[in-house]
Amino acid sequence: MLYSESSPREKEITVDTQTWTEWIRLRTSDIRAIFPTYIAFTFGILTLLTFGHEHLESMQWQTTVIVVIANFWWLLFMDGAIADVAAGAKDMDDDIAQSEMGKLYAKAPFMFFRAVFVVGIIGFTIAELAALYR
Repeated sequence: MLYSESSPREKEITVDTQTWTEWIRLRTSDIRAIFPTYIAFTFGILTLLTFGHEHLESMQWQTTVIVVIANFWWLLFMDGAIADVAAGAKDMDDDIAQSEMGKLYAKAPFMFFRAVFVVGIIGFTIAELAALYR
């Protein structure tokens, strides 16, 4: 059961342990899958801009669009995944929340993680665009 009614007007959302575990597993696997893809894309673009810059001079605006859209998509994806994992800290059942792992999970600095990804992705976007328009 995903939710139970505490009163006729107000629904208290509770998540059973199996659903919670699977949701956290899904979102963390999303992060593990997208992160290497982002790193490969970023270094691929930077390599292309370093060694093939003369070939891209006629396609600067198209490359700019690809770089900006791809980085923005990764930013939204990673931020959403981290937000979902952070929300999982609030949905733990009492058994998990009282364990040592649950206590550490509840104290994890998810806002810091989100800020690091925002700053990193913006930094990589600026670096890619600077290399393109050098």
